[in-house]
Amino acid sequence: MADDSSDLLEGLHSLDITACKEHIRQLQARRERRRELVERLQEKLKALNNELAARKEEADRCKKDLLEEQAKNRRLAEARRGQKAGKEVATIQDDQQREQEMDLQTANVRRFMESTLQEKVKRDSTQNELGIRIYDEVELMVEKSADEQAQESKYIDTVLVTYCIPNSELKYNLSFRVDRNMKTKKLREDACLYWGLSEVEFILKTMSNAKVHDELAIQSCFRENEDAHFSLVQKTPKNATLMDRELLHIMPKAGRKARRVAKQSAKRDEAKGDAATRTGVGDLAEQMLLLPGLFRYMTQRDKNVKQHLQRLKLRNICIYLAVLVMTIVDIYMRIPPALAFNCRQGVLELMTEGDGQGLSFDDIRSSDQVWLWLSDTVADQLLVPSSPLRTYNYPVGYLQVRLQEVQIPTQAQCPQLDLAYSVPENVTCFATRYTASKANTIEDDGVRHYFYGKSGYA
Repeated sequence: MADDSSDLLEGLHSLDITACKEHIRQLQARRERRRELVERLQEKLKALNNELAARKEEADRCKKDLLEEQAKNRRLAEARRGQKAGKEVATIQDDQQREQEMDLQTANVRRFMESTLQEKVKRDSTQNELGIRIYDEVELMVEKSADEQAQESKYIDTVLVTYCIPNSELKYNLSFRVDRNMKTKKLREDACLYWGLSEVEFILKTMSNAKVHDELAIQSCFRENEDAHFSLVQKTPKNATLMDRELLHIMPKAGRKARRVAKQSAKRDEAKGDAATRTGVGDLAEQMLLLPGLFRYMTQRDKNVKQHLQRLKLRNICIYLAVLVMTIVDIYMRIPPALAFNCRQGVLELMTEGDGQGLSFDDIRSSDQVWLWLSDTVADQLLVPSSPLRTYNYPVGYLQVRLQEVQIPTQAQCPQLDLAYSVPENVTCFATRYTASKANTIEDDGVRHYFYGKSGYA
């Protein structure tokens, strides 16, 4: 033991600070795993003790039933023997024989009492017949606070790892026990070691196809309700093939072989160019050659063109800014802010004001004037083919009439200009503004009967 401790101290003295921290983390993880193992063994021992107690109760019950049946059988046998030889038993008067019977009964009672006491003593002892200690359930209870129990309920103790074989649909599943401080790197190494894979060529991914970092703790890899499930997949291999230009650059630059390779590459490029011209397929650069302007624009950055910067002057910037300001001012003057929709404004003026002969919409003051506006101004524009509305516009679809009306007049809607005088009770007023709260939703029978049966009535 002393030699092991001295070797351990010598090994710790030879390590640097990073190795010591890693060794401490490993020891803490090992202690945590041992603690969890002890808790699981205690739970298992508790379950075994419960099962053993149940089995003992069942054995005692069976033994008690057996003894009762045996006593019953003995009583029946004695009764039968008493009936057959009742007279002989009654005539026995020998004192010695009675004493023998009494001694026999006393010995039976003594044996029964001794067996009962021994069984009770064995049951109260802390060890069974095999010498195994029997624990009380109270001793096996793990006492933890409510906060620790709530926190441990959120910990992940088991992770499912699915090994996806490359270029195949075959998959293997394996579950791993993890502690609260375990890193994904250790899990990946254990999974690769189990399946005999290379740790460099395989990585872990979640079920949402997200790559997992090696220094990330397993407890923080999943969402709150997400399954603890990883996929062990192979890394995407890099492109190991060389392009034609790369092969051409590594070929010999002089000699017979160089000339032969140059001729073959020239013929191959010519064939590719002809194929791209005919079919429009090939590399992106070959396809852009068909459009010289696009090819020049796309390759402008590769040429690192900077000469235009030397030709830029302050007067050029000022001229372009002046042109931009004049353009904005011209647009603002041609299309003023509230009249930007010229098409809508023209139709609105014709429908509300007409051509100057009918009643204008702004001049309506009564319901009779409303019908006059509908029959004169609106009808002249909609129903007359030579009207300005139908001459310069092409209405599409059916005519739709929308009526907006305020609620019935009430006294509460009357404006009170002077606080000294109240509004009379017989005076009612309409709402001065049409809003969603003051809109009248009652069906107008007059409008419905007027348009009922007409074309486009809905």
